[in-house]
Amino acid sequence: MVGKSHFIRSAAVLNPGGRYLLGNPKISSMLRGAMMSKDSTKKVITATSKYNEEDLLTLQALVASGVIKIVIDRRYALEDVAEAHRYIESGQKKGNVVIKVTK
Repeated sequence: MVGKSHFIRSAAVLNPGGRYLLGNPKISSMLRGAMMSKDSTKKVITATSKYNEEDLLTLQALVASGVIKIVIDRRYALEDVAEAHRYIESGQKKGNVVIKVTK
């Protein structure tokens, strides 16, 4: 699963027999994926998941132990959300962009 990567570019680099997991897919990507899966040995998988407390606790433990590393590129105050969107859309983002909501 590749986040924020262009579907066509990502699918093009799959090895024959490779699998591409679409997380939160757009309809257009789902249709392209279905066509690719039908016409080649490359397969595109779409699925949704249901979260439960056990899964979230497991994820929390993996983050706390350093197995999963969260990359935060920039932080913005809520009143600067338009600037945050401009930064994300610029294509320069290297990690997550956080919006700080405070009382």
